[in-house]
Amino acid sequence: MGNTVFSPELMQGCRNLLINYGGIKTGDEVVILSEIAPSVEPIVVSAQAAVLEQLGANFHILWTPRLTNAWWQDLSSVVRGAIGEADVLVQNMVSIGKTHLLDLMLEKGVRRIRNYATDVAVMSSDWARFPVEVQDHLELAINTRLAESRTFRVTTADGTDIAGDIASRIAPWRRDTKRSGGLNVTFPPGVFRASEVQNANGILWVHATYPWGARRVGLPEIRFTNPVKLFIENNSVVNFEGGREADLYRRLFEYHVPAIGNDTYKIDSFHSGSSPRAFTPMAPQQDPDRFDHLIHEHESWFHFHIGSLSDKESRNTQQALHVNAVLNEPTVYLDGEKVWDRGRLEIWNSQELRAIAAKYGDADVISASRPIWWG
Repeated sequence: MGNTVFSPELMQGCRNLLINYGGIKTGDEVVILSEIAPSVEPIVVSAQAAVLEQLGANFHILWTPRLTNAWWQDLSSVVRGAIGEADVLVQNMVSIGKTHLLDLMLEKGVRRIRNYATDVAVMSSDWARFPVEVQDHLELAINTRLAESRTFRVTTADGTDIAGDIASRIAPWRRDTKRSGGLNVTFPPGVFRASEVQNANGILWVHATYPWGARRVGLPEIRFTNPVKLFIENNSVVNFEGGREADLYRRLFEYHVPAIGNDTYKIDSFHSGSSPRAFTPMAPQQDPDRFDHLIHEHESWFHFHIGSLSDKESRNTQQALHVNAVLNEPTVYLDGEKVWDRGRLEIWNSQELRAIAAKYGDADVISASRPIWWG
């Protein structure tokens, strides 16, 4: 792209994004959609274009203002029209969610690559350059285990203890066993497919929710000062405890009651990030939304969705109507077997996965878990 010089690490990250994880091939029609925001650096977009040019894909770069009201604001019909004619959308995202594009994905087959590595620091990092073979093995193992399991239990040191059944139904956008090459790719890797829940009962101690929701009601955007205690009966939240923050958190749910009624309090699903290398390059307080987008991919960022995920046909909306309930370093059991231990995936102890990782360097270094920086 002109005389621009890109570092080898930046180009490797972009190739991972577009080819290794994204599965873009020669001749594909690709829209690169980038939001105008400080965290979306033009040099990263130019490096993506350079990789696609070398590959022989037909790419079109589109910049759009960020959605200041996130889920609660419609995406431009002009932007949606361009995406609808593409084979693949590369989304350098800040505020545009899957729910703005779900019909284009399911009805028109547009594959979305949702890129969080929108600045040089993240796109050049070991997280963005993480070996796809290692990530695929990890996701195939855990997602298969989630799909085959029938019960779950989640505990935390501060008192969370919730158990229930994993529903056999799978929403269409959750069917990919691994993210790379799928309908809805996230990058850098990545969250596990959400598991739908039934018959849950117990206690949840909630430490955080999504920042753009928190600011609607005056909650701390990074982490609650005091965790909120939720009482779960028959798969629904029946009570909130925790003083002022519990009252504000309840108010966030109440926004959804006019649209979805009692489903507002339903335990819909759970998932977490999968990456031990996820990080934020800035203090969380500098950009709470970006912090949430990045740390959402960390293996210890385990959370429940409470409410209803996007259901356009029955709800007449593309917007997600759920509240995140983020836990602190959970231990998770599937069919009675421990799969997470205090926020750390047990699979990193697997000799098979360690042997795969060793092809790319020191397995201990590749799988080392970065602590979450709270700022």
